[in-house]
Amino acid sequence: MEYRDAVQKVINTYGKDIIDNHFCFYNIVSDYVGSSIYSKSLASLSFKINKTLDLRSIVLNNSVGEANDYLSKCYREKDYGCTFEEFKKAIVPLVVALSPNEGLIIESSKEIDPNDSKSVTIHRSKRRNIDIKETDNASKEAIKQDLRFNKIMVTANCQKLTIITSKSKTFDISKENTDGNLNGVDYQIGKHNTLNVNISDLEGSYILSIPDKQYISFDINQTQGDLFISGNNLDELKCKKIKINSESGEVALNVKTDSCKISGNNGDVKVNGSYGDLEIKKYRANVYGNIRFASNEPSYNFTCNVTYGSIYVYIKDFPSRIGRVLFIKRKSYFGGKMISNKYLSCYVWTIEGEIELMK
Repeated sequence: MEYRDAVQKVINTYGKDIIDNHFCFYNIVSDYVGSSIYSKSLASLSFKINKTLDLRSIVLNNSVGEANDYLSKCYREKDYGCTFEEFKKAIVPLVVALSPNEGLIIESSKEIDPNDSKSVTIHRSKRRNIDIKETDNASKEAIKQDLRFNKIMVTANCQKLTIITSKSKTFDISKENTDGNLNGVDYQIGKHNTLNVNISDLEGSYILSIPDKQYISFDINQTQGDLFISGNNLDELKCKKIKINSESGEVALNVKTDSCKISGNNGDVKVNGSYGDLEIKKYRANVYGNIRFASNEPSYNFTCNVTYGSIYVYIKDFPSRIGRVLFIKRKSYFGGKMISNKYLSCYVWTIEGEIELMK
């Protein structure tokens, strides 16, 4: 499928809002164009341009003349690594799809030599209608189903990874503090509605924005770098089951989950939110927490094993304080307490450090 047709098909299927999810939009268009090298290059170029310029805002919030002047200025002032003709071909289909008035398109009225003129002309012409064939319905429904993923698997080797929820219905991956490329990022939506993300960029910091809903499972394996997981606006991210292995780097969570397991080598752990079962096993780390135990499980479990490091956790409704007694550092606690008519089983210890469970 040609690039122009692929863009129109994606917007017909998902609506104009998907253009705001740059990474998701780019990948779906790339899937539609298949093995066409030229169409894939246009998709990649449009991703770079749209992420930098926000074409949706330019087209919807300006007159035809204002949009024309602004786009011309942008091409002159910034190096997009392409000719004017490639710049034009990359953005024409997006402007066509976004146009608030029927027939508003962006194109040149004549062939333009980029060395002579870099003006982008917007005018009105009759837009052709693109009908979605009946044979496309199956693939449309399959992709819609794929985007409703409820499981996430991440393999990351980067400086920092932030996973946060948003009000959007689709997901987006971006690089912090830059509009740089995402060459170190790969993803696919596999079987059983699982989003698989692979990030390999030692110097990069990335944000994975996902829809705000209840997920079935998270499985995260981070070789190096910090990991931050939270809901939007400091709310809890909701997931039935979370498993994290972080070999080197800080882990910070604000979640609501029935089961959470955190393992790895070095790096502090900071836990906030609501848990049914919480298990932390690290070699060299300090553990900090402000948590509560609340789930539909018949009982609760808190396991925290740290070889070198201290454990300071506040547990809501915990009936007593466990920790320092005069000048003696407590290094272990095995026992249980009743919380809201459910039994909380605790298995907490450290070799070099101290523990303090607070009510």
